[in-house]
Amino acid sequence: MKVIKIDARKKTITEIELDWGIKALYKELECEMFTCIELPNGDSLYIDDEGLLLDEPIGAFMLKGFLQPLSGHGLIIGIDDKTGESNDCKYTIEFIKKNVEFLPVQFLKGIPIQADFISLTDQEMEEYLNSGRLPIGKNPPSPQ
Repeated sequence: MKVIKIDARKKTITEIELDWGIKALYKELECEMFTCIELPNGDSLYIDDEGLLLDEPIGAFMLKGFLQPLSGHGLIIGIDDKTGESNDCKYTIEFIKKNVEFLPVQFLKGIPIQADFISLTDQEMEEYLNSGRLPIGKNPPSPQ
């Protein structure tokens, strides 16, 4: 069946042919345990269930609409609504490429890539939360 592979190590998104079966999933995901996330169009995203726990993660990506990074490779597989059987994915590779952003491995290791801190008083913080604007003179430094 035709599936879309999100390769976190190579930072590529490709269509591949996958023989259905649990061994094929483990092989393509390079993991020992996976989980399945239902996507808005009915396709499913299979990912490493322990990817965020690895000491040496292979990579990560963000999928538009999700609030946390997904660690490891991803496989997007279609699901037949009537039978529940896996089949070709419905999403196009172009759509997935537009909605995936690869993340540096450091992001998963808790190492900040770049961080700026701004000190605000309680009153300034309350004003910021109400208005969405930082007080004058409290903007973060510009990148050099």
